[in-house]
Amino acid sequence: MKIRKANKEDAKRLAELFLDFYVSHSYMGKFWLPDWAPEKIKNLGELMNTDAARRKTFEDVLGQLKETGMLIFVAEIDNKIVGYISFSIEKNDPWFKIKKYGFIDNTYTDIMYRRQGIAKKLIEFAENYFRKRGISHIMLKTTLQNEIAQKTWEHFGYKKELYVHLKELK
Repeated sequence: MKIRKANKEDAKRLAELFLDFYVSHSYMGKFWLPDWAPEKIKNLGELMNTDAARRKTFEDVLGQLKETGMLIFVAEIDNKIVGYISFSIEKNDPWFKIKKYGFIDNTYTDIMYRRQGIAKKLIEFAENYFRKRGISHIMLKTTLQNEIAQKTWEHFGYKKELYVHLKELK
């Protein structure tokens, strides 16, 4: 397996993996929908099964690949992208002792390639990237319903420290 920085030639395959990632988060409601989502759509699962989502996800991936702050690295087996991790270095509020931290935005492994250590290698890659840049702490978010992800992160030494509460005002 090889890990490398993603490039624009990877956008189509990355968009497929992003769609798979978001379909698996179908329970996430309106707060998490992109601004281009039709009003009738109620959650990510509904949205990701539309032609508009496939087109916009590809455009969004191309945009992320151009951003300098968000980094995307891919895992390849036999020249096929089978997973990715996206992350960035963020500035913390000046009040806090830790001034910068690593933020893992997403990581995903193609369902056909799971249980082969790909996520582990991607996570280790991101951790080493941060370590080399003097970053001592990493933050990420998981949904309450995604128990598999929570167990995975806890297996790698990450601890739960915060809940996010949302309320739709009517």
